[in-house]
Amino acid sequence: MNREKQSKLRRAQVIINTNHCRSELDTVQYVIGKNGYRETTQPGDGTILWYGMALRDHDLDIIKMRRCLFNRYPLMDHFAKKNIFCVIISRLQRFFPLDYKFMPDSFLLPDEIRDFEHHMRAFPSQTFIAKPSRGRGGDGIILLKKFTDLPKSAFHNEFLAQRYIENPLIIDKKKFDCRIYVLIRGVDPVEAYLFDEGLGRFCTHNYKKPDYSNIKDLYMHLTNFSLNKNSQKFIAPGEQF
Repeated sequence: MNREKQSKLRRAQVIINTNHCRSELDTVQYVIGKNGYRETTQPGDGTILWYGMALRDHDLDIIKMRRCLFNRYPLMDHFAKKNIFCVIISRLQRFFPLDYKFMPDSFLLPDEIRDFEHHMRAFPSQTFIAKPSRGRGGDGIILLKKFTDLPKSAFHNEFLAQRYIENPLIIDKKKFDCRIYVLIRGVDPVEAYLFDEGLGRFCTHNYKKPDYSNIKDLYMHLTNFSLNKNSQKFIAPGEQF
């Protein structure tokens, strides 16, 4: 058997289970087709189990029993939840204050709402940004300069309030952020691969330091694509400026 046939045989032996895929299903199926892999949706079947959500205890039992590969590390979803991530960083700040001084003043609401109130009264010139802990796409995010501007929902639902960075880097007078993609192949030792392409997201309104005339202009302060695509100034990729 020549090398080409051996390579095709090895690829055909790779079976990816897409039963737990979510919005990434089309991408995973594209990779399967492009590389000559096989697809299955039978529960627990396959050499690679692809999960679109965090791993549950039941999922971990299946993985241990079958000794198959999977695309997620247990408990990594904690780093994607704003409130849990804030707790982790806050604890690290206590032990390594110089290494973690980049973290702006942060408060978990409603648990630390009184501490937050005292801080805002002590530093009235600061602006804060409050985000729902489980929010996404910019939904529910607000900027506030006074504690009394805090929505009533923050007294009963989980929010993360952080000091707003008022002097951000800007390009063409607009706020932006960069997303990069990293594949973590192992954690002991750490082995990671950085994808050589990334994603830039831009606000659609020119940035100005927050004041009461623009503090509600989310097209100026938030870079979320799902938000800015609704702006009248949004320019889709490939369109002329």
